[in-house]
Amino acid sequence: FMAGVPCIAFTIRVVQRLMVRWKQRGDRTKTGRNQKKTVMNVDDSRRARLQHYLYTRTSIGFWWDVFQAVLAFLSCLHYIVGTYTKGCNVFSQQADTIVELVVFVFFITDYILALFLAHDKLWYILSPVALADLLCILPTLLQF
Repeated sequence: FMAGVPCIAFTIRVVQRLMVRWKQRGDRTKTGRNQKKTVMNVDDSRRARLQHYLYTRTSIGFWWDVFQAVLAFLSCLHYIVGTYTKGCNVFSQQADTIVELVVFVFFITDYILALFLAHDKLWYILSPVALADLLCILPTLLQF
């Protein structure tokens, strides 16, 4: 039960982020696509470019959030099905481990990437978003 609570909380957080992104995307289309874009004063480092693509209003960032939402939903669905079929042996232990590891690797990569891209690392670690991410990662990390 305790592993499902962070999973559901993370799904809610990702869906909220996705809704904000969707609204921003709609605002951009209302102003017109042919409008002259302002060039931001961004250095050419890989870190700055990656941060720009993932966390500003770009289509790559939008689809990154969509992928996170779908993966979080599928992770919750896998957990729910696993609790109901525990005694039925429908899901093998090996398949459960593989699914859990794939989801874990994605979310730990996302957490480390966000930590790397954060300007103030301590502020990010103590932020509610990072704590929710950590709550989702921790049960799997402690299991292994």
